[in-house]
Amino acid sequence: MSRHLVLHGLAVKKHADAAAIAEFVGIAPDAAAKFLADAVARGRAVEAQGKFMLAPLARVALAGEYSREYAALRGSATFLAAYEAFERINVQLKGLITDWQMMAVGGARVPNTHADRDYDVGVIDRLGDLHERADRTLGQLARELLRFEWRSSAQRAGQSSGSATRES
Repeated sequence: MSRHLVLHGLAVKKHADAAAIAEFVGIAPDAAAKFLADAVARGRAVEAQGKFMLAPLARVALAGEYSREYAALRGSATFLAAYEAFERINVQLKGLITDWQMMAVGGARVPNTHADRDYDVGVIDRLGDLHERADRTLGQLARELLRFEWRSSAQRAGQSSGSATRES
């Protein structure tokens, strides 16, 4: 657990309370609150009505830390292969989202009214296939970047109990 991880979580969430940051990065809420209070005291974060944001210069400093914090991962061929697979899946997911929202009619893309059940089922089927590939890829990433492992475990527990796990 590190200051960097909490500030990274804040950078991703943009505007959140300590509990949301804690859940996102996988630490105890009291630990996140302590790191965030320290960040406010040092001018790295701003707090308003119980929610936090990164200070502008802290965002720049955080970006500068990524190369040091993740140097070992960038040197891992296993991680890089999983990351490249994730990037391909991410592009495909964006395409699926567009296909859900828009469809081709007469050679033009128009908003999907969801009146064509077969079209929607086809998109949903493609999403299921993509989910299976994404799950394997995220598992590979989690094995290399241990802070993702808690999400995989929580998601598996949620699936086995029939409940949905909230991802941030």
